[in-house]
Amino acid sequence: MKLLTATFAIEGENVIKQGPAIEHQGLLWLIVGWIDNQAEGYAKPKRMIALDLFRLQRFPQGTAFGDAAANNPIPKGLFEDPIPSQLIGKFHVLEGPDIKILASDMPRLH
Repeated sequence: MKLLTATFAIEGENVIKQGPAIEHQGLLWLIVGWIDNQAEGYAKPKRMIALDLFRLQRFPQGTAFGDAAANNPIPKGLFEDPIPSQLIGKFHVLEGPDIKILASDMPRLH
């Protein structure tokens, strides 16, 4: 699975961030955290947030903004553990999906 880079902002913060993303089920997903399995040489996403609901803009060939950018800020609660109840069901979020990424390819959120 090819790792991509997505640019995004978190609601209430004045910082532009970049993080790892993947294509899955026809959507682009921001990976939030990793579950490492060093013994087997891979990691799985802890949580993924679908970026298509945040006015996603994709870039051909990648740019300084990565492969895509979310033009609307992502609610801060989607990065909390657990996600606040008022946000559950309003966004596409996958917890612990069974997706394996080689540990050597595992970038972190900036």
